[in-house]
Amino acid sequence: MLARPAALVSVLAGLAAPWAARAAEPLDVTDATPRSVAVQFEDSADLSSTGQSFGSFWPAAWSVSGNVGRVEISIETHEQLRDPPLVMAPIPGTFEPIVIEIDLSTLEATTLPTSGAFTNGTQSFAFATFALDSTGVGGFASPGTPWFCSSQAELDMLCAFIPSLCGKVCILVPGAAFDPLTGNVNMIGLEEQIGCDGQPCFDAIYVFTPNGDLRLSEDPPPPLVPSASAPGRMALVVLLGAAASTLLWRRWRGAERA
Repeated sequence: MLARPAALVSVLAGLAAPWAARAAEPLDVTDATPRSVAVQFEDSADLSSTGQSFGSFWPAAWSVSGNVGRVEISIETHEQLRDPPLVMAPIPGTFEPIVIEIDLSTLEATTLPTSGAFTNGTQSFAFATFALDSTGVGGFASPGTPWFCSSQAELDMLCAFIPSLCGKVCILVPGAAFDPLTGNVNMIGLEEQIGCDGQPCFDAIYVFTPNGDLRLSEDPPPPLVPSASAPGRMALVVLLGAAASTLLWRRWRGAERA
């Protein structure tokens, strides 16, 4: 019987696309075995968007003590994943690890405070992320700013002293406990940021941090096959296509003679 063209097209189309890793499994918090796991951060531009679009996998370590699960992202990884506002290098000794703790009874999550700093010549940038909490209340002043707020009343009160906050709307972002079905968790809180240009430093600003919106996974499996370059994939497709065409022609000729 002749091969189905649709099936053949599907196979060749799959080969023409870049190889992708299989989907990682959500972190199994019921397994207390210390092991490597993976963390992804929400990467949507909209600060109010949560649990929708996640970026690259970053390595972390999982451990359990008593009734608390702990995910720790190393200092070295924290330096790499943090995106400074300009082309800057991490300042050695300023970074701390990112530590996420999950209550294994309620699955509510918190983080320990963390910080870091970057420099480039006379310019520097430092941040300090406060403790984040999946039961926390907070958001950002919109439109146009990431400034942290905890209520509309707070903005209305500050408007008298900080005119730039007048007319802003406090958009609260809901926290979310760890979801064992997806691996998603959203912890709410703020971050202090300070920029310097030479000796003068700007006043600290306090922004709503999106870095508490995470997906926790078991260490992702390797790709199905080693990655191949685009020319390599195309050559493979051409060879397989030629082989498939030869096979179909031979089967057609055999069917015609029968």
